[in-house]
Amino acid sequence: MGTTSRCVPDGFATWDEWADAHDIPVDQRNAGRTLVDKERGTRPDIFFLRVPESKQVKNRVHLDIKVAQGLDADARRTAIEAEAERLVQLGASVAERMEADGFHLIMRDPEGNEFCLA
Repeated sequence: MGTTSRCVPDGFATWDEWADAHDIPVDQRNAGRTLVDKERGTRPDIFFLRVPESKQVKNRVHLDIKVAQGLDADARRTAIEAEAERLVQLGASVAERMEADGFHLIMRDPEGNEFCLA
């Protein structure tokens, strides 16, 4: 981690400098952000992504929560379904099961905001 309050990667003074070094076009630099638990490594990664679709419902934010990283297909599905069941018991609901680009679930929180478990 860098020494600035915005956690700029080591070896770079700014995020723009990092993006330049990785050939990321200026218009793509705010397409998403990821929260990663590097300290304990026990929490799922959370992705904040800009999407091309127009807003369909009142989402404040759409979360993609990675709960099964590094698992093979069967174990991954089992882990995702188990987390979905835990969240359903807390008031969430399963909106759709998706098979394209790997199994994931579209969920809704108790207010109807969508998020994905992958």
